[in-house]
Amino acid sequence: MRIKCPSCFAEFDLVAALESEAGRELALIFASQPREVSAPLAAYLSLFRSASRALSWDRALKLTQEVQVLAAAQTVVNEEQRGKADPYLLSRALTKTVEVLREKQSQGGWRPLGNHNYLKQVLRGIQEQHFQPESKSVAVQPIRSSHSSQTAKSLNELQALIHD
Repeated sequence: MRIKCPSCFAEFDLVAALESEAGRELALIFASQPREVSAPLAAYLSLFRSASRALSWDRALKLTQEVQVLAAAQTVVNEEQRGKADPYLLSRALTKTVEVLREKQSQGGWRPLGNHNYLKQVLRGIQEQHFQPESKSVAVQPIRSSHSSQTAKSLNELQALIHD
């Protein structure tokens, strides 16, 4: 059965792909992921191939499994969900990685990725940024209004109550 790629319109033999053990396993992994994760993951995998070569099923499977291990290692650190994996953290990290590296790719002199180090940095950065504990000593500026509206007065009173 031949199908056509919706992106590049190249024809593809689905039966041949599914005869490969790695192809079947990769298809199962992608099918089990939410679209918010599988689409950025597919785009991320494309960063590992050169412009003149295709990524083999075995290599794509190995890279995908490595990404899954990275995602499992990154857990939510806020109190109510301590220890639970956040699949959308991976989605955001993959999307950001692809955006930044596609920009670099468009500037020329591009070399395909050889490891996941950049993704690891992005995952750490997003996790630290998103789940930093809130500081109790936040300096709150009173709301200033030239018209001294009732809303501004109420907000200032609420801020005073919160910090007392």
